Amino acid sequence: MKNITKVYEFRVKLYVKKFDEEKKFYSELLNYKLIKSWNDPEDRGAMFDTGFGIIELLTPDEKYVKIQGCDVSLRVKDVWKLYNELKDKIKIIKELTNREWGDTDFKIQDPEGFHITFFSKTK
Repeated sequence: MKNITKVYEFRVKLYVKKFDEEKKFYSELLNYKLIKSWNDPEDRGAMFDTGFGIIELLTPDEKYVKIQGCDVSLRVKDVWKLYNELKDKIKIIKELTNREWGDTDFKIQDPEGFHITFFSKTK
């Protein structure tokens, strides 16, 4: 059977109230390249290239509910170097840890509390 659900691009869409703070976090602290942004009166957005997928920030509508029960894990080339670069700039919510399944990771949160885990294969 042919796989009709094959993914050609992966996006995480985050609806955020603190739009400017979130945009600065992803562009300046995490250093993700801004692909596109828009600033319409009722619709603001920004798309960031993570190198493998896209994080898209959007202004929420009146039905906004804070994200619960979800986070994202991003594999990076050198989690140890990234940890050392970020540890004094960003709130680390889970310290650098070697996992029994062969990954080393740490976890941060963005200004609205969305959790991001960075990991590499354990050396």
